[in-house]
Amino acid sequence: MYLALSIIQIILTVALLISLGYWYYKTNMTSKQVKHIQTKKRLAKTPVYVAADESEKLPVKTQPKEVARQILSFLDKPDVEAGDMITNVPCLEPSVEGWDAPRQVISVSDIMTYRPQGAVAMKLYELTGQYALWDTGQSKFLMRPTTLSPRDATDLEKQRQAAIDKDDGIVEEYKGYAWDIVGAFGTNTTHKSGEKKCSYLRASSVSGNIKSSLDPALLDGEEHDYYDMQAVNQTEKTPTNTQIMLAFYCHGDWYCYLGRKLEQAELSAMKLEEKK
Repeated sequence: MYLALSIIQIILTVALLISLGYWYYKTNMTSKQVKHIQTKKRLAKTPVYVAADESEKLPVKTQPKEVARQILSFLDKPDVEAGDMITNVPCLEPSVEGWDAPRQVISVSDIMTYRPQGAVAMKLYELTGQYALWDTGQSKFLMRPTTLSPRDATDLEKQRQAAIDKDDGIVEEYKGYAWDIVGAFGTNTTHKSGEKKCSYLRASSVSGNIKSSLDPALLDGEEHDYYDMQAVNQTEKTPTNTQIMLAFYCHGDWYCYLGRKLEQAELSAMKLEEKK
């Protein structure tokens, strides 16, 4: 009888300690941490989305191994690193900004997205002058980061969710335009042995003397869960200058990039400057 009471007392004590620990954890979490957890849960419930007709949209059917090979051959170098200087980088709007300029690489982030056809690698290169290169292997996009207010980020998430829930992929209004979602990736719905449960981003190279527009916590070299939306501007769409959006959620923040696909002539003109 005494042994049974002792066991019960131990169980109750352990339960009390767990409860106190949970209470302490909850009361000491910052509002940003709470919001981050809530947002991740919402995004995790949104299924992977791929547009039914991708013939004239972002490439999402390229074989994963081919994507990796094309990324590694970018600028004829096995791997572009922070600190590298790229010459002849074209401008988003050459008629307004001029035609090209040398730009230094601020950071390089490896992105792995899990899609129905398998894991597909991408890269994001931050450049000086508020520019970025988004490399999907088959295509390369010149982008510019867009500042998001907390309301912008909330609206973007709601629009993404609504477009996928309706299964039409249409964002009716964002930044004054209508957008057609061609891909939204995050949770690995076709999880295989050895794969992560979620798409992820990992900074592989970061400059130590140029400020990044990404949260420093995102540039620590660790893998961070990644949810995104890739979309095409349907309001201002033209055959030669379609505006592309890459919006992604990672480490508690939404990031949004707007830009255009680079032409082959532009890619051929870009060169890595040899380090002295």
